[in-house]
Amino acid sequence: MRASHIEKLTSVGHRARLSGTYLGSDPQAQTVIGASVVSGLESQHLSPGDLVRVVGQPTRDGIMAERLEAGLFAGAVGVVQVQGYYSEPQPGGLYTVLGSGLIAYSDQPEMIDPNTLVIRCGDGSGLVNVGSIGAFAQLGC
Repeated sequence: MRASHIEKLTSVGHRARLSGTYLGSDPQAQTVIGASVVSGLESQHLSPGDLVRVVGQPTRDGIMAERLEAGLFAGAVGVVQVQGYYSEPQPGGLYTVLGSGLIAYSDQPEMIDPNTLVIRCGDGSGLVNVGSIGAFAQLGC
């Protein structure tokens, strides 16, 4: 699965690690990264599109969090070029390049293809409009 990676562990007492893009809670109000349920934490500080790394104990359907890290870098970054796959667009049009921490909105979500590898440029926490060639040159991407 592109949205998350969880190590398969068979014995008790081992730690599990999960990383992926947070796109919000599921219909049961559970925190979900990819297809894995993350329990033991409140997601009040997470925003859709955030890259999240979780360390904890494996559970039947995900991970019981002991530590959570968000973001790609410790400090502020001005320009980022990322390669990856788009997420499925959310009902409000939000989508991201999975694992990048960069988000964008589309008024035509049917045009977002989650099966095509893309290279995108971002400024701050948002994706730069692909139709804006001048923006790529201005950012240095």
